[in-house]
Amino acid sequence: MKTYTIGKGKLADINVSGGENARTVSDYHADITVSQGGDTFLVVDRVSTNGTYSKMNGKWKIIDAQRILRPFDELMLGRYKTSIAELFESANLAVSGSSKKIGEGSEKKSPEFLHKPKATPSKLLKGVKPYRDPEGGRVIE
Repeated sequence: MKTYTIGKGKLADINVSGGENARTVSDYHADITVSQGGDTFLVVDRVSTNGTYSKMNGKWKIIDAQRILRPFDELMLGRYKTSIAELFESANLAVSGSSKKIGEGSEKKSPEFLHKPKATPSKLLKGVKPYRDPEGGRVIE
């Protein structure tokens, strides 16, 4: 398994610096860990300023700790909308240990890994002001 950092910082593995809403992406916004099979991805928000979201049942849901996604699941970093496959393609990255492209065979397999982040957001966010959901406008604490 390999973990990549997403953000607009110079040292981010997957750099998100272009596009209309890239300004809402933190320098080191989130981490993506690729499963050994390369068909599932563990997304962990790095306590970003504008949050990390995935689309579930047609609605954007905040990733408050971690979430397992497939290559073509929709992902939103702040207000920057993308997918895992698009991020990896834009960074010209291949899944380590696999010759297949991201997403091949992803419909057939179930998640192969799950681990907890080193610190939970509730422990990290003490004293931080709540912010608004970028789509729905509701306050998230």
